[in-house]
Amino acid sequence: MNLTVFGASGRTGVPLVEQVLAAGHTVTAFVRAQSKLPVEHENLTVVEGDVYTGEGVREAVAGADAVLSVLGQTDSGPDDLLTVAGEHVMDAMEAAGVERYVTLVGAGIRMEGESRSLFGTVIGTMLKMTY
Repeated sequence: MNLTVFGASGRTGVPLVEQVLAAGHTVTAFVRAQSKLPVEHENLTVVEGDVYTGEGVREAVAGADAVLSVLGQTDSGPDDLLTVAGEHVMDAMEAAGVERYVTLVGAGIRMEGESRSLFGTVIGTMLKMTY
């Protein structure tokens, strides 16, 4: 299967790319900078671009059987990043005839030693209560 991964160089994206490659799939990894993706493989193609502006998104989606998104919001990024990025990805998928989309939302997931805001603590607690 040909998979396109958005957010491929992030802390969730890197293990995802490694896992789908190990499973025998062909991967197109969409990243802002290729140097931030520490994965090399014969079945890996890297497309650099900006999902917020849409630069490179159509190129990354072309030929995909499915799109996986593990994009994350950062403090320094625009507040509407995930909304705008989602619109660009969905438009590219429609143009390419790709119908499968899987996304992951990581609200409340923290790395060891990472500081938490009050809001982040409240959301994390609420998420734990739902499981």
